[in-house]
Amino acid sequence: MDKKTPDGIRVINDYSYPPDAAANNFSDRSNFPAISYNPPRGIARHLWELRVRFLCLPLLMILGDVSGAIRHIPVNTDNVYMFAFEFEGCIVIDLSCCFIWCGSPAFYSVAGALINSLY
Repeated sequence: MDKKTPDGIRVINDYSYPPDAAANNFSDRSNFPAISYNPPRGIARHLWELRVRFLCLPLLMILGDVSGAIRHIPVNTDNVYMFAFEFEGCIVIDLSCCFIWCGSPAFYSVAGALINSLY
């Protein structure tokens, strides 16, 4: 992956070899989980609920950027075991270990929903 330009742009080349033989070309997108995405409304609602519930306390937020996450997620086969967690007595193994796969957002959304339900 190329480094960012001074404008903050990073080009990711999506070249597969042989041509048209990447994992995305063979992915059946019709059975991906649906993604529910409305962060501004959800964040605003959550902040309002916290403000009403805890009037005298300051509200603190952590801002993050997923653009650097690809460098921190191990995709080496020796590290794939790190993509597993326990949920309600079941072992969940996330086999979509790479952000570049077209199905990753849908499956990470499912994992995120499971994790959020724990808290």
